[in-house]
Amino acid sequence: MTIEVYNSSKQVITDLNFYFSFDGNQVYQDLGTINQLEPGETTSRYSHKIKDTGNDRSLYLHYPINKTEAEVESLAYLPSYKPSKIVVILEITGTDNKEKLLFRVKGYEDVFGKYEFDLTSVRE
Repeated sequence: MTIEVYNSSKQVITDLNFYFSFDGNQVYQDLGTINQLEPGETTSRYSHKIKDTGNDRSLYLHYPINKTEAEVESLAYLPSYKPSKIVVILEITGTDNKEKLLFRVKGYEDVFGKYEFDLTSVRE
């Protein structure tokens, strides 16, 4: 499991937590936190083992949107019981007026293959 994060925005991005979950709320396997990402900076997280407990899980990103709230975004859906290869490339392009991240995701998972989506427009 590899997650690469690139901050192409002009803002410092903080407290990005990545985890696997079956419903988005309960952390099943914590994959680590990026405490701070400067503009133009790239970093990555790697986990050599993915816990084997059922299929139908997703990779989530949890981050603060202000001092009292947080947002949870699904970055990848993993239908396989025993995923063998997952790669996620996350490009953060900025934030909207509610401080939600604007981003692009490209990735690969071992059942459906390549995928990508774009949430770089202002979101409601």
